Amino acid sequence: KLINMDYTLIEEEYYFYLDVAGPHFFPLEELKELQSLAATDSRYPVKVFVISSDDTVAGETGYESYIDFSHRILEKLAPALRADLNQLIEQSNL
Repeated sequence: KLINMDYTLIEEEYYFYLDVAGPHFFPLEELKELQSLAATDSRYPVKVFVISSDDTVAGETGYESYIDFSHRILEKLAPALRADLNQLIEQSNL
């Protein structure tokens, strides 16, 4: 069951995050089909990640813990977040 969906654009590549609930991990074969389908109408490459209710993330390379996954994504977002923070500071004259 799909609980929530979110996305972000990282280095001209869409990352979609799907939160699901259920008794099993999301099948990797279905994830790859979903990723392929999402990429057909996108002008940017697409990556799809499914976060299971037990904090396990399914991605194109397999399963990983949500903690490891979130750290990896935050590392990729860090340069953009720093730039946004610097811009906010400059605009607020702090």
